[in-house]
Amino acid sequence: MSIARWTFLPIGTLASLALGAGCTGSQVSSTADWIAVEAGWTHTCGIHDDGSVECWGDDTYGQSTPPEGAFTSLSAVAHGSQDAPEHVCALRDDREIVCWGTAEEDVLSPRHGPYTAATTADRFACGLSPSGWMVCWGALPREYEDRLKYDQYAEISASQTHVCGIRLDGSATCTGHEDFKADPTDRVDFVQISTGIENACGIREDGTVYCWGQNLAEGRGTAGLGDPPDERFVQIDVGNDEACGVTEDGVVRCWGCRPTSALHVDHGQCDAPGGTFTRVSMGRRHACGVREDGAIECWGGQACVPNVAGLYECHDDHLYGQADPP
Repeated sequence: MSIARWTFLPIGTLASLALGAGCTGSQVSSTADWIAVEAGWTHTCGIHDDGSVECWGDDTYGQSTPPEGAFTSLSAVAHGSQDAPEHVCALRDDREIVCWGTAEEDVLSPRHGPYTAATTADRFACGLSPSGWMVCWGALPREYEDRLKYDQYAEISASQTHVCGIRLDGSATCTGHEDFKADPTDRVDFVQISTGIENACGIREDGTVYCWGQNLAEGRGTAGLGDPPDERFVQIDVGNDEACGVTEDGVVRCWGCRPTSALHVDHGQCDAPGGTFTRVSMGRRHACGVREDGAIECWGGQACVPNVAGLYECHDDHLYGQADPP
C-alpha cells in the first residue's frame, strides 16, 4: 500500500503547479503481457494475454479479487459519488458476464448470456446480446430500459446518470437523467462511444471525436469537456471531468482538463506520459493505459490545493496503490 506524501509550499512559488503542471509522474508495470486495462475508483484491473484478470489497489470489498477464468473485456465503476459501489463486470470467453466487488446483490448476479459486451454503472449493469439487444439488471430506472429496449446496438456505455448506445446504423442514442441532453442533434455515424457524468463522446467513422451533453456545446467544440483535439482516434474514454483518447499514431491526448481552483482539483489525469499506447482508461482520480510494448502505465492521482495558511498542500492519492501496476 502506498502512503500519501504531503508537501507544504508558499502559494506564490507554486503558480505553475496550481495550473496543473505539478501533477506529473507515472508508474509502469513490471510485466509486458497486458491486452486491456480498466481503472476504477481505488482499484484497477487488467487482462493478461492469456485472458486472466489481475487487479491491484483497494480490496476491501473484493473488487481487486477477480474470479478465475479467461476474459476478453472489463468494465469498472469510475463515476459517481464518494459512496458509489466499487465493482467490476467482465466478459468471459464463454460469452457470459461475471461481476465482483461491492454492489447490490442483483448487480452482481447478471442474467445469463450469451453476450458480446459488458458495461457497468454504480447501481446497474448491462450486456449486449449477439443480435444487438441490450439486457440490463440491477437498479436501472424503468424509463431507461423502456426507451433502450426497442433498438439494436453495436456498442453500449453506461455511467451514473445515463446509458448510451451506438445503433446498428451508426447513430447514437442515450437515455438517463433529465439534465442530460440525450442525443446529438446532428446525424453522426459512430464507431465507439464513452459516457461520463451527464455527457458523452464518440469516435466518428473518420476517427474524429464528437462530444455532447450537459454543459456541452454541440460538435467538436465543448464548453464542459473542452475542445477534443482535431486528430483521428482509435479509442477514447470519458472520466468525471475530462477525457483521454489514443490517436491513430498511438499517442494519448486528453481534453476537458481544468487547473486547480476553489471549485476543482486537478489530479493529473490529463498529464499523460509520452510513448505509444493501444488503450487508455480514466479512473476517478487516476488513469492507466496499455503501451504498445504490452506494459501498463498509470498516472495521475496527485493534487495540490490551497489551504487557509496560504500554502499549497500537495500529495499523491495512491493510498491503495491503484496507480501502481504490478
